[in-house]
Amino acid sequence: MRGISRYTFVMTTFARTLLLGVFLGLVTGCTPWATYPPIEGAAGLNEPGMPPIPTLMAMAVTDRFEATGQTGAVVYNLPPGITESVYRRFEHRMDRPAQPAMEVGEDAIHVISVRVRANDAEVDVIDVADGVPQMTTVHLGRDLLGGWKVQRRRVWRIHVSVPKPQYPRATPQPATQPASQPANQPATQPASPPADHPADHPTSQPAEPDGGPDA
Repeated sequence: MRGISRYTFVMTTFARTLLLGVFLGLVTGCTPWATYPPIEGAAGLNEPGMPPIPTLMAMAVTDRFEATGQTGAVVYNLPPGITESVYRRFEHRMDRPAQPAMEVGEDAIHVISVRVRANDAEVDVIDVADGVPQMTTVHLGRDLLGGWKVQRRRVWRIHVSVPKPQYPRATPQPATQPASQPANQPATQPASPPADHPADHPTSQPAEPDGGPDA
């Protein structure tokens, strides 16, 4: 009898664990992705400064920075609509010096979008590899203690364009430099006034002889 009770207890515990796992899987599968920047038809993250968004962006940027073998400070670019205070939160979560991209054409790691669903997250990032922009989706997961970690990456073999800097005080367009004059070309001189046209003044007549015209 004791053996039957133990068997029943084990099977009951197993069944409950299995049902709980199925339930959590269904809940997670039915939960929509929340995205930033918001897109039509999906749940939007209207406040990018709320956890865990800055942390996810910082982890994705750090992952790509290390993957490309760069050193020194991280130059980064975040999605549009993010305030300076969120930029500061992002930098606080970086484990190395970081600064926002300020000018068009500056070599940087660009965060394009963030998606969060329960314990899963995805961050789309654009960086430059061998002179060619490429987009990578960094997949992250949350462990039982609530910490996030990078699980895998997917590089997209598609053509992408590098976005312009989105930092509120960035220069949206490259600075315009005055055209320099070729070294061998002489300096331009002001045009000389045109010569007087004969029609502009009356033509002088030859003087008559002292004796007057011939009779």
